[in-house]
Amino acid sequence: MHYGFCCTFPFAIFCELDAIKWTVCDIKFEDVRLRISPPFRSESYLRRGSPDFDYWSSPILKERSAKTPEQYSRPFSVYPTLTQDVHGKTKATVVVRDDARFESLPLNSIQFDIFTTDENEAHALFEKVKSRGLRNIKRGSHQYWILQNPSYFESDLKSTFCADENYTIHEPPWSSTFIVTPSKLSKPISHELWQKSWIDASTSQPIDWLDYLLEAEHYSASKEKEKSLMQLALSLELLKSDLWEALNQAGKCSRREMRKAQDSTQEIYHYFADNLYSACGDSIERFDRDSFASIKQIWMLRGLIAHGRAERVSSMVGQRLDDIDFETLIEGVLGAAYFVEHVRRSL
Repeated sequence: MHYGFCCTFPFAIFCELDAIKWTVCDIKFEDVRLRISPPFRSESYLRRGSPDFDYWSSPILKERSAKTPEQYSRPFSVYPTLTQDVHGKTKATVVVRDDARFESLPLNSIQFDIFTTDENEAHALFEKVKSRGLRNIKRGSHQYWILQNPSYFESDLKSTFCADENYTIHEPPWSSTFIVTPSKLSKPISHELWQKSWIDASTSQPIDWLDYLLEAEHYSASKEKEKSLMQLALSLELLKSDLWEALNQAGKCSRREMRKAQDSTQEIYHYFADNLYSACGDSIERFDRDSFASIKQIWMLRGLIAHGRAERVSSMVGQRLDDIDFETLIEGVLGAAYFVEHVRRSL
């Protein structure tokens, strides 16, 4: 006897096209056997983009006694392909039939079979393996919407119509939608990543800079810019901490200097630049000036937000927070991560 869990998520898991041929993943998790199905889709790919619009529910149309055509709205969905066009933007697939040809498969469900006779243990193991495995998949694919409720991949239900001066509507209303362009690093999940993510789920991993960066990308896509900024700052703090721990292990700084660098919250970009240059002769200001500029801006904005002075953002940087290019700030944190790895290898 065992317990099975079929789980459908509010987010899509974009997989390579051969996902329909993947085999079951059979693992040991805390000495209990688990079988994890390949990802699948448990509902139609299509989504109705506009409501079943009743013309006469509109006070304006009712007042004008508008002449209206028959309602017609075709179900459709729009999915990112996770491939880039010549301008670096993610291409999209418009789906109007369930047998559409995809460049990657947007799947949303997994079945977990947990071979224990203890129902409480089965529920606990299910929650633990699900969250760890999906976190590994999220990190490996850079699909930052995994484990989130990404409303930014679907717009409001909306009917658009064109009317003349007499409010005569000459054609059925149409619907439209939009999607957020995912990160340039987002990629479809391969069978190798899928299997490895569940196997590695048996080991708990501490949160690191990449977890915070993925959270920042989610909040940026959700238009929650203050939350995104704070996650970017946390990502930088962890990178700084990792960098100075590596310096200490290589004998480039004392333990006291390492602790000072890790604990300091004042203008932390110095610990990627001049303070670092004093310790090991390297500096992100020389290695990647664009990332250095982004780090400085993130930290200045973080100070304003953390101390309740968000209204000063415009006067300090000449832009409202909502108008700042967060893609550049996110790329700056990625540049800092590459730089930290560069320093580690050179020690």
